[in-house]
Amino acid sequence: MAKIEDNTEGFLVIKTESLTEVLKLGGVALCDYCNKSDFTGYYIAVLNNWYCEKCYKDWIDKAVRYPENSHIEQRNYLHYSKLLGV
Repeated sequence: MAKIEDNTEGFLVIKTESLTEVLKLGGVALCDYCNKSDFTGYYIAVLNNWYCEKCYKDWIDKAVRYPENSHIEQRNYLHYSKLLGV
């Protein structure tokens, strides 16, 4: 079941754990960064991308939050959180 993923930077992220959830995002369970297949992953609203667990952990460790992107992040998050029932 999809759920909100808390992080120290305050990014809006949804963790997915099944192919059905990934398909709702419009993907095919391929990481948008490394292109590897996985059913567990993270939708990162500010990027509008889905990352596998390894790539998400690498990204969140060095990601910087820019307030000017918050309206895009919020829009993306609201759209996909409704689709996933989060």
